Amino acid sequence: MKVEKKAVPEETDVVCTISWQSQDHVTKYYLLRKRPAHGLLAGLWDFPVVPNVGTSDPKSLEKYALELASTAFPRLKSEKEDDSPDGDEGERLHVSSVKVVGSVLHVFSHVKKTFQVVSVVIQGKDSSSSSEEEAAQPPDATPGKWMDDAQREPDEDEECVKPPAKKKQKVMPKKKGKKKAKGDEDGSDSDVESSERVDGSESRLKWTMEANVGQENLGTGTMKVWSLVQDSGQAEKGSAKAAKGTKSSKKKTEATEPEKKATLLNYFQKATQK
Repeated sequence: MKVEKKAVPEETDVVCTISWQSQDHVTKYYLLRKRPAHGLLAGLWDFPVVPNVGTSDPKSLEKYALELASTAFPRLKSEKEDDSPDGDEGERLHVSSVKVVGSVLHVFSHVKKTFQVVSVVIQGKDSSSSSEEEAAQPPDATPGKWMDDAQREPDEDEECVKPPAKKKQKVMPKKKGKKKAKGDEDGSDSDVESSERVDGSESRLKWTMEANVGQENLGTGTMKVWSLVQDSGQAEKGSAKAAKGTKSSKKKTEATEPEKKATLLNYFQKATQK
């Protein structure tokens, strides 16, 4: 008797690539979260996810991404909100842009995933920063349920990662300062991690320099997402460079008009003298 193959369910997730930089010309950081120690993709780093949204509408996807970012950063202000004091808009933490980058198809043995990638760029400093040095570092994300999206698990007869044996949790002494930075912004190996908590939730979040994201312990699907983000970034830089070149060329053309008039005037003056 022929056994019918079980249909693989399909789901759509919103993958939120949240990035931060204090200014346009300095290093960009991306927020990564570490998945729980058991279950699907256990222990791997990835971008925050809103699972199984059931839509591909761009406005809805952007809304999901903004809601997640606002949950992770309660002090975050949307780019559409204008209740900031005059002259302070560029200083406080705010969303500078949000857009759908594209989609990535990734097939697991038990589910077919479509990752709708949404870029959320935040800028400014956290109002809780007590010094200029802290203000120059990425803001702390607030741990919560948003870190542990409920993903569909493999069936029992499929291969999956077994949870590690539970160990007695050791209380760690509180570290000084909110953040720890290694290196500097001149391209050295530098990631910013939140201070370690006893429950370990905050240590599962970290900001990673753009140049170092691909070196993290990422899953195959997340690597596909990161490749899409990089390709999109390169395309944007190319478009911006082309637009800048066109604008510069236009300015040069406009600058030659007065020169043409001066040349004609000089010609007529000489003709009159003759």
